[in-house]
Amino acid sequence: MATLPLGDYPQQGSAPEPPAPETALSDGGGDQWRERDFQARLWLSLCVPPGDPLVGGLVATLGAVRVQQLVRSPARRGLSGRLAGQVRALQQRTLVLPTEATLQRVHDAIARSSLQVLTPADREWPPGLGDLGARAPLLLCVRGVASALHRVGRQVAIVGTRTPSLVALSAAREIAWHQITAGRTIVSGGAKGIDAVGHLVSLESGVATVAVLAQSPDRPYPVEHRGLFDDIAQCGAVVSEVLPGVSHGASGFLARNRLIAALASLTIVVEAPIRSGAISTAAHAAHLDRAVMAVVYEQHEADSGSSRLGVQNRGQRVFPVDNRGAERVLEQWAGEAIHWPALIREKD
Repeated sequence: MATLPLGDYPQQGSAPEPPAPETALSDGGGDQWRERDFQARLWLSLCVPPGDPLVGGLVATLGAVRVQQLVRSPARRGLSGRLAGQVRALQQRTLVLPTEATLQRVHDAIARSSLQVLTPADREWPPGLGDLGARAPLLLCVRGVASALHRVGRQVAIVGTRTPSLVALSAAREIAWHQITAGRTIVSGGAKGIDAVGHLVSLESGVATVAVLAQSPDRPYPVEHRGLFDDIAQCGAVVSEVLPGVSHGASGFLARNRLIAALASLTIVVEAPIRSGAISTAAHAAHLDRAVMAVVYEQHEADSGSSRLGVQNRGQRVFPVDNRGAERVLEQWAGEAIHWPALIREKD
């Protein structure tokens, strides 16, 4: 198993956490609780980084409203043992708490961008995110069709380098096409290279695709893909756990990878160096007991060419030089190999 500091995930399909005390309301108080929970999750998302396991664990145990109250106030009445220690650790952090003006700006930006903000109380919330345990997102900002996130067991992540070889681009297109014709939805990160191929093949096929971003959907990155994200939102979903006006820098991209892995039942690494976002996604998938596959390339005729430097020429053969990520997927996480070129068979 990987040595990356991914946190302890519960086993896939394990029983969910018991409901927080706040959820034990009468039916008449349900709407009020949902609104309070929504506002608390939004508030917490503005002062803690994505996937914070301390905050996530406390929210799962105490509820978002109670955690918000504990962050605002030093009181810890009614708490003891490990739980009290976790609350103490949270209160000792230097957190920038959102002001009312900040909250209003975020609400205005959500409305202006026509974003739908989901929490676990919403029926469109993807159940697979619960497998992340304490690292589950507090909320999701969705642009497009939120129901595209809810295809349980029918979503496949296709990920890889931003600077792929031509042969990898060809492989990505055919793999995506086979998955789509098998009735599956492609999930990826919206980046240049392999990510974009999965999204584009979906759009060409007239089906939904899901792009998981490291920034808010109202200001997507890369900017060159704004048109692509506009098209995805017409029938699929552009999603992020980051609220408008918030940026987490490079750490946001690493945090985003766990969401891609949790949304998909299968992650396919098409081409990637050993240190890359694609391999980070595969690591999360393996920790979640999701299926993982990697493309292994045979030597190709020289006229296959390459879209980048970093190929090795051996006589009349050309092949990608840095696809060591595939070795890690196959050896460290017991992933399955897709040999290329070869007839791709649908994976049941």
